[in-house]
Amino acid sequence: MSGEDRPNIVQSEEQRQKLLVEARKIEVDIQLAQAKALFEEKKAEAEIRKLDVETAKLELEREATAQNVSAGLINLNQMQRQEEAALAADIFHKFYHFTDDVTEKSIKACMDRLAYWRRTTKDLCDITIVFSSPGGSLFDGLVLFDYIQEMKTEGHHITTGALGMAASMAGILLQAGTTRYMGKEAWMLIHEISSIAWGKSSAIEDEAAFLKRIQSRIVDIFMHGVEQAKTNRTATSPLTRKKIEEGWKRKDWWVDADQALKYGLIDTIR
Repeated sequence: MSGEDRPNIVQSEEQRQKLLVEARKIEVDIQLAQAKALFEEKKAEAEIRKLDVETAKLELEREATAQNVSAGLINLNQMQRQEEAALAADIFHKFYHFTDDVTEKSIKACMDRLAYWRRTTKDLCDITIVFSSPGGSLFDGLVLFDYIQEMKTEGHHITTGALGMAASMAGILLQAGTTRYMGKEAWMLIHEISSIAWGKSSAIEDEAAFLKRIQSRIVDIFMHGVEQAKTNRTATSPLTRKKIEEGWKRKDWWVDADQALKYGLIDTIR
C-alpha cells in the first residue's frame, strides 16, 4: 500500500465511526420518541380512566341527588297531607261532636274543649256542638248548660245541633245554643225526670217536691227556646207550657225534626 492510500483509509474509518455514532444517536432518539409516545399514550389512558371515574361519580351523585329530591318530595307531600288533615280536624273548626252518654266525664271533656277555644281565641268564638247522645245525668248536663249560657253572655255564638238523636238530657242541652238545629232524620226524646225513692214517706214527699221544682225549671228551658223561635217566626205551632207538661207524661215522647221545628224546639233543619 502506498503512502497516498493510508490517509484515505483512516479518513474512511473515521467517517464510518461517525456514521455509526450518528446511527446510534438516531436509534436512541427513536427509542426516546417511542418511550415518550408510550408515556403520553399511558398518560392519556389514565386521564380517560380518571374522566370515566369522575363521570361515574357524577352520575352516582346525580342519581343520589335525584333520589334525595324524590324522597324529599315524598316527605314534603306527606307533611302537607298531615298538615291538611290536622287543619281539617274539628278542633281547628271549633266543632265538638258530643257522642257519649251525659256523664261527669263526658261533660268535663266538652267543657275543657270549650274553655280551650274560649281562652286561646282573641276574638269571640263561633262554636258548634252537635249531640248524638242518649242523654244521662241531669245535674252533670246542667253544668254544661250553664257554662254555655255564660259563654253566650260574653258574646260567643254557640250553635247546638242534633244528629241521630238528642234524647233526654241531650235534648235539654240542645236548647242551650244561640242557634239550634236538627238533622232531617234526627229525633228528640222529651220525658219527665224519673226517680225511685225509698225510705220514710216524708223523705219521699220531699224528693217529689224537689223533682217538681226541677221539672218546672226544665220546662222553663224548653219555653225559652220556644219564645226564641216565636220571635224569629220559625215556629208554626209553638208549644205551650201546658202542652209540654202533658206531652212528657208519656213514657217516651219522641219528636222528629219537622215537629221540633214546628213546635219551636229548634230554629232550623239541616
